[in-house]
Amino acid sequence: MNYIKNNIKYLLLFIFFTVILLFICFENTSFDFMWSYGFSHAIKTGEIPYLDFNTISTPLYIFIMSIFLFIKDSFVMFIIIQALFCTLLFYIIFKYIGKKGWLLLPILSFPFFVSFIGTYNFLAFFLIVLLFLLEDNKKSDYLIGFILGLLVLSKQTIGVVAILFNLFFLKDIKKIKKRIIGSIIPTTIFILYLILTKSLYAFVDLCFLGLFDFGSKNGGIKILTIISLSMLIYVFIYYFKYKDIKCSYLIAAFFFPFPIFDYSHFNLFLSLCIIAFISKVKLDEEKIVFSSLSLLTVIVMLNVYLKYDFYKDLVFLNLDHFENYLLQKKDAKDFHEIYNKYTDYSNSLMIGTQAMLFDVASNKKITYFDMPLTGNYGKRGTAGMIEKISQMHDKIIFINICNHEELKDKTQLDYEITKYVIKNSKKIDSILCYNIYYKG
Repeated sequence: MNYIKNNIKYLLLFIFFTVILLFICFENTSFDFMWSYGFSHAIKTGEIPYLDFNTISTPLYIFIMSIFLFIKDSFVMFIIIQALFCTLLFYIIFKYIGKKGWLLLPILSFPFFVSFIGTYNFLAFFLIVLLFLLEDNKKSDYLIGFILGLLVLSKQTIGVVAILFNLFFLKDIKKIKKRIIGSIIPTTIFILYLILTKSLYAFVDLCFLGLFDFGSKNGGIKILTIISLSMLIYVFIYYFKYKDIKCSYLIAAFFFPFPIFDYSHFNLFLSLCIIAFISKVKLDEEKIVFSSLSLLTVIVMLNVYLKYDFYKDLVFLNLDHFENYLLQKKDAKDFHEIYNKYTDYSNSLMIGTQAMLFDVASNKKITYFDMPLTGNYGKRGTAGMIEKISQMHDKIIFINICNHEELKDKTQLDYEITKYVIKNSKKIDSILCYNIYYKG
């Protein structure tokens, strides 16, 4: 009976995360979450990361999630497994900082629950929290090294920095050797995979060389840049004063917001700093639980209020792999019209933020054009993608022309590519917001 009482919170958390991801913030699943699902679907169907599609991070998250798609290859399955991951995250947080962990629920939820969306960032965050727990409990250096290796395979910019600073701060040769051995196991397996699939160069190009193009086109000085740098300086000062090895992970976590410095990525860095330092602060845990759940209720109600119109006339999309994907009735009708036109052509290609959904639903191969974002193509960047299009023949290309007219180049979508298609192809048809072009 005590066991049920002590663990009922995890069942409630799982239900909460499932409802959040399926319903409360369903419109937030249209981009990063959708792309992650599409990449996992591609792996499940035999495609090779980096060669066939352009993920810019090491692929542990999408590989893990692809395993569950063998049970059922659907977006809802993807959401349910992500809800389980979120629940497991809070199990680790509670193990680490006790009831103070409830404070992280509203912090990560604010303002639109984006931190719970399933991406490589989420998995990297998850592993860093796990490393906090392992460090404070003096677990095996081999195990910590292995998890560090998994962190590299989750997000290379964070994992590599974490390993370098962790080993530098450690200063114990025996412990360093054990952690290096532990980290070599997963990273060696991954390198062998890249060699065997002949994707090593494509991986280096997208995940390392391409970062220069990504940073130059997505950076900028913002207020969150200043706050993040201030937090990073504090972490260094704290380390030199207390020699806390966990600071190595916080230094690595700075690369969540860097170089974009938007709120959703900054929130991950902030939350990890809170998790690391909150154990040093004396707080009334019962008050923490009450205030955290009260604040979470306000956030949920605020979301429902602000997005009330989104919840009117919701229906299931009912396309292959998206049978239970929620959206408004009008949007579902539009999606079906576009889908029917898109599948009328055997040689059709879509370039835009909705391409992943239509390509998965129509069981087309996932390509570099399913996530056409500036800075996501490797060293050659947009020029390389335009060259790919210039070499295409007998292709029908769908372009969402409304994006050009409404967004005015204000998103990360690579409009240079779509502008090239419009200029160098012949318009042959249209359907709703999509113009259809023939590239001969």
